[in-house]
Amino acid sequence: GAEAAEEADAAIATGIGGGPGAGGGAVERIDLEWPNRFLASGITLIDTPGAGSASRDAGLALAFLRVADALIFVTDASAPLSGDELDFLGEASAYCPVVMFCLAKTDLYPHWREVQSIDTSLLSEAGLPARPIPVSAVLRMMAIREGDAGLNGESGFPELLRVLNAGVLEGAKRIAAHRGLLD
Repeated sequence: GAEAAEEADAAIATGIGGGPGAGGGAVERIDLEWPNRFLASGITLIDTPGAGSASRDAGLALAFLRVADALIFVTDASAPLSGDELDFLGEASAYCPVVMFCLAKTDLYPHWREVQSIDTSLLSEAGLPARPIPVSAVLRMMAIREGDAGLNGESGFPELLRVLNAGVLEGAKRIAAHRGLLD
């Protein structure tokens, strides 16, 4: 609602870099904090610009991966992965211990299962262990609003959260505990 929009506006105001509207250069980073049970478990999400091209943005995303516990690569279900996206994922897997892949907007594309199958084959042929996790934010929001567990399952988010918890959070906690023993 309006309160959430005001909070987001306040958070956006803490952006670093100034931006063109503030008489400065491009915005370098915007930090948002949002009360959320999942985020409270210790996870930090960083959303970088599109990394599926051989652009400056791909380099920016790769720079963040050097300190990340995991990558969640998100692309929509309109078409299979491009060559640039596969190249990025290959390079990213060299920097990051866990690479996950979300196939988003499954509610918009009736052929998403075909795209998922093609992407699974492409990832396997490229030697990448990631498997596409299909998700729909629209179905997730409807499920939350209606309290519908079946629709929530169909959204794909329970599977995504399960994989994040098992594959990322538990591993990061073990690494942090090990690092603590070494200090």
